[in-house]
Amino acid sequence: MKLWYKTPAKRWIDSLPLGNGRLGLMADGGIQKETFYINDDTLWSGYPKNQLNPQSAAALGEIRRLILDGKNAEAEALIKKTSFGDWSEAYEPLGTLTIAYKNMRAAADYRRALDLDEGVHISRFYCGGKVQKEAFCSCPGQLGAVRITSEKPLDLTLRLASPLRAQTQCTENGLLLYGHAPDTSLPNYCRTAFWPIRYNEHKAMAFCAGVKAVTDGETACSKHALSVCGAHEIVLYLFTATGFRGFAEMPQTDVQPLLKEIGQKLAADYCYETIRRAHTEDYKAMYSRTVFRLDGCEKVPSGDELVRMAKSGTIHPAMPVLYYQYARYMTISGSRPGTQPLNLQGIWNDRVRAPWSSNYTNNINVQMNYWFTAGANLRECLEPYETFLHELTVTGGECARVNYGCRGFAVNHNADLWRKATPVKNDPVYAYFPLGGAWLTNELYAHTLYENTDEKLQRIFPVLEGAALFCLDWLTEKDGELVTCPSTSPELRFFKDGQSGAVDFATSFDMAIVRQTLQNYIAAAEKTGQTAHTKAAAGALAKLRPFGLDENGALLEWSAPYTPAEKGHRHFSPLYGIYPGDCLLDEENTALRAGARKLLDRRMGAGSGQTGWSAAWAACLYARLKDGEEAFACLQKLWGNSTHKNLFDKHPPNYFQIDGNFGGAAAIQEMLVQTHGGVTELLPALPEAWPAGEMRGLVLPGGIECSIVWKDGQLLRASFKAPADTDLTACCAGKKAVLHLTAGQTFCAAGELWTERV
Repeated sequence: MKLWYKTPAKRWIDSLPLGNGRLGLMADGGIQKETFYINDDTLWSGYPKNQLNPQSAAALGEIRRLILDGKNAEAEALIKKTSFGDWSEAYEPLGTLTIAYKNMRAAADYRRALDLDEGVHISRFYCGGKVQKEAFCSCPGQLGAVRITSEKPLDLTLRLASPLRAQTQCTENGLLLYGHAPDTSLPNYCRTAFWPIRYNEHKAMAFCAGVKAVTDGETACSKHALSVCGAHEIVLYLFTATGFRGFAEMPQTDVQPLLKEIGQKLAADYCYETIRRAHTEDYKAMYSRTVFRLDGCEKVPSGDELVRMAKSGTIHPAMPVLYYQYARYMTISGSRPGTQPLNLQGIWNDRVRAPWSSNYTNNINVQMNYWFTAGANLRECLEPYETFLHELTVTGGECARVNYGCRGFAVNHNADLWRKATPVKNDPVYAYFPLGGAWLTNELYAHTLYENTDEKLQRIFPVLEGAALFCLDWLTEKDGELVTCPSTSPELRFFKDGQSGAVDFATSFDMAIVRQTLQNYIAAAEKTGQTAHTKAAAGALAKLRPFGLDENGALLEWSAPYTPAEKGHRHFSPLYGIYPGDCLLDEENTALRAGARKLLDRRMGAGSGQTGWSAAWAACLYARLKDGEEAFACLQKLWGNSTHKNLFDKHPPNYFQIDGNFGGAAAIQEMLVQTHGGVTELLPALPEAWPAGEMRGLVLPGGIECSIVWKDGQLLRASFKAPADTDLTACCAGKKAVLHLTAGQTFCAAGELWTERV
């Protein structure tokens, strides 16, 4: 399957992404001038900084007293005075590689495409002869490669440049770019900051990039450029290096070791065919595990035509398929073992002050980046997320101890390369979120259920225990019940007695996170035999304040039915226990599920879902509630309102934010197959718009591979393959069966009967 266009990209946001987890490129497919935008996943501003705040712990008792006494505004003022740190650092762009072609006239029969089956960007056209270019980022080779072939000899000039403080030079082996990241880069929304970007080359990270050109033409080197003349073929090899040494270590500031490292790579010999073959084999081994098809998607319109149709209200059958597989492509390209986890923009960013610093935002966004990964059969891509959590237990452990006087670990609203865990500045409504680490941990536990190994659970158990210990210490008692306090519903203020407020106690969001965390910890402790704190966790669970309903039967967002400052708010935080959690899905408590649905309908009816990730989250919620038509309507909103021409997720005003891409993919999975409460349901939220299709290679909890085929809205057949002998409870159209799966064998079910074993 290809994402293709008839014209080159005019801007960065129209370009197409390439990546190997560490190195990211955006390719515009230009004709007279071609640009590759370069990122390295460890190139961030700053260095490890101590932002711990003992004042926060000292004030916590008084803050709680004020809130529990109903003095929310006074408590908020005290939080602002005592409990903040500084901003997170920012993910930075490394630079650009530009190729200027001489005497290149307007092209005929132009086409550029991202081949999702091969993981390669291809552009081709005629200009006095056929010109073809292909580019990719190789994980096995740890480089970027560009191959240009032309029937007519080409003359071109290569240049490297950076928006950061940097220099270039040309050597006998290629072009070099080197410099330093800022030591501070404030968020783009700090519009009145006097000095938002600061450089200190004695503290900030050094970086280097190099390009080697191999050609049958003649090369010439000037001070800042490399020229190629009379070439029928040019192959470019791109390398990057940064001074990152680890989240707790000062970065390397001396560029000389990096110049030496890149210089050695430029001096080496390479075989393009070998590198291309290794890349394709490595990529396909992951991408080809899952196949998704809908009737009518065989002929794929261009990417801009798909988006244009969606904006007009028409969803072509190719859009869901392409969007889902594009998300899998970006996960493979942006998150590999040994790399950093996907940030707000994956690994693709062109701005020194990127939207929201292109950091890790822990009140929905970084979690959403990985919601679908385990089910999409991309378990290797979860390794950076797991490592991220292990590292956050270090900085978050200090935050829990110093800022809150608690055991375990606490992570707030923003994290970065240096694993910041303390609150950022400004407003408690988003900045004060000590349970961010618990939510991150709950996602890690959910992903672990998809692997049929005790070793993985043993490895992550310290993270689960740390999150549980923090929750146990964070809870406080009110009227004989345990509650969280202070507590927020992220980024949404409320009105109480005519006053605007941000902090409360026992918000549904916080209480669901705590409930999920303690449940997960107890389950993991029993499996691993590490039950030191399970009695305390079970006791706390029994005393947790129950969820409440308002007078209309809708789930309460705060401790009382306050008026939200924005009725159509983008966050669905109080519904966390429906999705991605499941602690509100108790089959016996129909009133809570109905209350959650009322709150969801109310928020959507008031205009929520106007950002890509918000529409995607709503789609996941409706799918979990088994309403395929509403889930599909949310996807329509995602594709029609919040999708760029290159299918990147769009956040107002016109930013790229990658979480919506992954959230949309998660919704598609949830509509077709979902597992909770020990039951796997097939086609639980199938919309009428998808009457026939197939999904092969999804993964269920326990590592079971699942494939389904349906027609006329009915399941035709399903197959399951388990790594070990196990029983699977499966349900379709209200009919339930227990399947006895044998390790390594495929169990097939046709129609209503589960009879055939092959």
